[in-house]
Amino acid sequence: MKTTMNYGMTLICVFFFTTLMFSQSTPQLTDPEIASVAVVANQIDIDYGKVALKRSSNKEIIDFANRMIEDHTAVINQAVDLVTKLGHAFRQRGKPITFNSIF
Repeated sequence: MKTTMNYGMTLICVFFFTTLMFSQSTPQLTDPEIASVAVVANQIDIDYGKVALKRSSNKEIIDFANRMIEDHTAVINQAVDLVTKLGHAFRQRGKPITFNSIF
């Protein structure tokens, strides 16, 4: 009887927590929020490119790092331009983002 009760409680807990986990809705992001996510993701790649430049003397790695920095900077510029064109305030943590504040 005790074992059956333990299995029952386990199943109830699993069902309860599974329901909670899957019942959370996906947040709806606005255009400026999506652009902000793109800026942050690309800034991470730029930062890794800079780390590669500092740590490596291999020509292929240096070339790839420079390409990463150039490409991801261009994507950030496109995101900033798009948000500006759409007339949205591009914000991160409540502060306006400009190209100069990113770098």
